[in-house]
Amino acid sequence: MHRLVIKQYNGRNQGCGYGATGFSAAVFSGVHLDPLTPFKSNTRCTFGDEELRVIERLREWYISPNCPVERENIQISSEQGGNEVSRTITSGIKRLDLLNGEEYCTIEGQIISIYNSVEIDNRIVLYIWDGPQSNNKQNTVFIGLSQDHLLQLLPYSQHDPYLAALTGHNLQQWNENIVKNYETYTEDDLDKVLKSNFSSNSIETFRDWSVPISIYDEYAISEPIVNIKPGDLIRIHNVHVSCSRVSRCLLSYIIKSSILYT
Repeated sequence: MHRLVIKQYNGRNQGCGYGATGFSAAVFSGVHLDPLTPFKSNTRCTFGDEELRVIERLREWYISPNCPVERENIQISSEQGGNEVSRTITSGIKRLDLLNGEEYCTIEGQIISIYNSVEIDNRIVLYIWDGPQSNNKQNTVFIGLSQDHLLQLLPYSQHDPYLAALTGHNLQQWNENIVKNYETYTEDDLDKVLKSNFSSNSIETFRDWSVPISIYDEYAISEPIVNIKPGDLIRIHNVHVSCSRVSRCLLSYIIKSSILYT
């Protein structure tokens, strides 16, 4: 990788591009017996013996059981020449209520609500669902935005009223009149609205079909995210599901992703 900058966010390392120029990378096949030749791209690189040994070690790590990165379902076509491969990720998509802490996965779902928090903490939060919950006995609970944060982002949010009502999303009763008259509401008025949606501050009361996905930094301002809207169907790769040690709930966020939507 060239021009990759390593920074810390919330106590964790993350890589990002340098300024507006971004970074470039040479990509190699993850198949064990494939030649150590990068896929065709506009990036031109030369590799010595030491670099190739590092790449070989990285590939061995990638195919090992200890690698946390989601693996692609790689299919090699006989019609393709050289080391060109066809990459599909049709398998490995997980249901939202079957997610486990500390894993990377691909998810699909329909967007219920979008909360634009880029100006506040450099992120966008999507609430999505992927259909009625399965017969899952683990009773997964996801941590969403706090009451105060929801109030703060209300003027900058978008919702699909039908999906919000269908899934039991917490803001289903905040209709257009509340959004339009947000500035005229007193704090007490908004508290009354909240009480009909949140019975208490306990995380144990968060029981609906909507799942929050936080998208940070350059991903929050990327073209796919800027153009999405409630009701869109999306597929998100490499979602990191983190387990909260305090509340024993799951936090889903994206540290590296590609997003497909219709």
